[in-house]
This record gives sequence, structure tokens and C-alpha cells, in this order.
Amino acid sequence: MQLSFNILSLILLLGAAQGFFLALLLFERKRNQTANRMLAFLVCFYSVYIGDVALLVMNYHKAFPHLIGLTVGLPFLFGPLHYLYVRLMISPGRSLEKRDWLHFLPYVIFKTYMLPFHLSSAAEKLQFLQNLAVAGEPLALICFESAMILQGNIYMILSMLLLRKHSRTVKDSFSSIDKINLTWLRNITIGTSCIWLLVLIFNILPALGLTLTENADHFIAPATSVFIYVMGYLSLRQREVHIEKFDLTRAPKYQKSGLSAEQAENYLHRLRQFMETKRVYAKNDLTLNELAEQIAIPAHHLSQIINDRLRQNFYDFVNNYRVEEAKRRLLDPAYQHLTILAIAYEVGFSSKSVFNAAFKKYANMTPSQFKKKVSE
Repeated sequence: MQLSFNILSLILLLGAAQGFFLALLLFERKRNQTANRMLAFLVCFYSVYIGDVALLVMNYHKAFPHLIGLTVGLPFLFGPLHYLYVRLMISPGRSLEKRDWLHFLPYVIFKTYMLPFHLSSAAEKLQFLQNLAVAGEPLALICFESAMILQGNIYMILSMLLLRKHSRTVKDSFSSIDKINLTWLRNITIGTSCIWLLVLIFNILPALGLTLTENADHFIAPATSVFIYVMGYLSLRQREVHIEKFDLTRAPKYQKSGLSAEQAENYLHRLRQFMETKRVYAKNDLTLNELAEQIAIPAHHLSQIINDRLRQNFYDFVNNYRVEEAKRRLLDPAYQHLTILAIAYEVGFSSKSVFNAAFKKYANMTPSQFKKKVSE
């Protein structure tokens, strides 16, 4: 049986090869090995799926019937692996627990259901495909596929919720978050969510009497292939995340802290006075715990007064002071010899992009516009 080769199969095979290469690089990384290996397995399984679709496009199943269905069910692994990877990136010191293996139980159940098919003869497998084309999928297989799609979308929602919680946590504890905010991982998760949403749409439309394509995999697999290229680019250019030196699981909690209104007002006065006189915001990696220790206020109480009394998180609280100091220096003739970027670094910002974003947020204009306006 001659295999057919076309542009689609070439794109898919290149995507699969890219994925296997990326997985190898991830396995070689020394830092945060558990998380990197989790991502490596995820990328590897994506690549196997894409490679299998490429071979299907090339009609390989007619030449090699025993390969039929070997990769069916792999999407049951995509959601759990992605979710566990996100969780490990948020808490690098955390290791997998025995109960985490339960995430893969749906895949085991499905492959158990498929076992009789895998053990059947080549002729029986080809006959099954012919029956499939005539009579459609068995009800049990339809149920499994529906569960697979539902599971994938649920895990994407759970992953986004984890990343959202992480974002709030770091902003409550750190004044510089560009190295620990995991924006790149959020972008990867959004991309994966779009693919799962596309899968959901392709499967809902036939129930509504609409059919965009006879084989959704011919659209999903190329999208996944492109996604692997993007994932490879983001992963390879991503700096090492230095989050492991922080314990985000110990972020300040202040429910039922017992802080009285009078004590809160006293703490707030001390905080404002300390920020204005000591200018600790100039330390670009200032943390809530460090500031609390310097002022001699319990960290959970400091977090509470910033959140409740000032209606800010720690990140915005510190950056507000930095912007005000930057504005003062932009107006001060003594600092006219410095560039705007130099002033940004001096007041505690760690990058130009973060400085511009914060300045525009609090001053409603860019630093250049502010300097130009006041000089007129």
C-alpha cells in the first residue's frame, strides 16, 4: 500500500519533530527538574498525537493496521499534565504525591476499554474502521470522547484559576514580579485553552446540524503543531524563574487576625512615615516580609492594612511610591543629567516596560509625556 504525502502531513511531521526536540531539551534542564520533565512528557505526547495524525493523512493505517488506535485516548493526558505542570511551576519545591496519579485514571480506564481492539487481528481492525464509516461510532466511544473534551476544558479552567491565584499572591508579597509572574505560562495556557475550545466547537456543531469538516483532527493537529512551535520559542527564550527562593504557600493570611481599628491606624501611620523617610521602595526586590521586619509590624497585619485600608496590593503600593519619586526627580534640576530610564532604575523599577506601565497607571501619561508637559 502506497503512502500519500502532502503539505499537511509535512507540516504535522515537522511539528512533531520540533516537539520531540523540545522535549529532549526540557529533560536536560537541571533546575526545577520535576516541572520541566512534566512539560517534556506533555510536549512528547502532543508530538506523538500530531505524528499519528500525519500518518493517518498519509493512509498509514492501511499499510500498518496494528498501529491503528494506539494513540487514541492520549488527549486524556494533556489536561492533567498541563495542570500539574502549572502547579509545579507555582510551587517549585513541591513534589508529586501518590494521589496525583488519580489524574491519569480516565486514561487508564479508556485504554482498558480499548484493550480488546488492540489485541484483535489486523483484518479485524480494518473491518472495524469500515464499520465505523458506515454505522458510526459506538455509544461507549462517543461517551469517552465527550468526557475527554469536557475533561480537557475543565483542566484548562483549573490551570487558569491557579495562575490567577498565583498572580494575586505575588502582587501581595513582592514589589518586583517580572521574574516570577509566569506571564509566559499564562500565555501558553491561554493558547492551549483556545485549542480545547476549538475541539469543543467542532464536536458541538454536528449536534446542531452543522459540519465544518469531516475530520476535525485535520484542523486541530495543525493548530497544535503551530502551538508547539510557539511553546518551543517561549520555553527556550524564557529566563530561569527564580521563584524557588520564595515560599508562596506562606503568603500572609489575615482572616480573624484580631487587628483593631486603632492598631490598624497606628500601623498605617508608621508605614507611611517609614516609606516617606527611609525610601525603601528604591530596593527593587523589596518584599512584604522585609518591609514588615524593618517596621516591626507582623507581615499579616501589614498585608491587611495595605489591602483593606489602602485598597491596594503590596506591588501597587510600592510602585505608587516609586512613580511619585520618579515624578519628583523628573522635575528636579539636580537629576536633569540622568535619562528617564536611569531615574526609573534609581527609584526601584527593574525594567523599562514595568516603569512605563506603572507610570501611565498612576500619572495617566507616559514618563516622556510628563517630562514634556512640565517643561512647557
